[in-house]
Amino acid sequence: MQSAPRQADSFNVLTGDYLPTVLTEFGDTPAEVRVLHLSHDRRQLVVACRYEGGASVISTGSPDAQEVFFVVAGKGLRTFDDGSSTPMVVGDLIFVLPGQQVHYHYDPGFTIVVHFWSPDGLDEAITAPLGSAIVEVA
Repeated sequence: MQSAPRQADSFNVLTGDYLPTVLTEFGDTPAEVRVLHLSHDRRQLVVACRYEGGASVISTGSPDAQEVFFVVAGKGLRTFDDGSSTPMVVGDLIFVLPGQQVHYHYDPGFTIVVHFWSPDGLDEAITAPLGSAIVEVA
């Protein structure tokens, strides 16, 4: 039986060290990430993500995984297909509905902690963009 990857016992999402990356699923959006937890069976992933320069992305949510994120710094806006918008501010817990297209606008410094999970394991579309950051916890 394979043991679980080493996990950090604490990480300050406001002052901690992140790894620069480019999120290709968000149109090559520059971001900084830190993998906080990856279960040994790859069914759960928790990652901190910071957008120093802000971002404007369209996401459909993974049909194969659940996702929730918590806003820890900055502010943003979610705009739905019907044109309605909802602000995102520090303290918000956002549930991403699978298959629902949403335009996300993140102001500079927007920082979130994201939890992905799937009973069947997370697919490469979620884990691949975090490649070097995932290796760090393995």
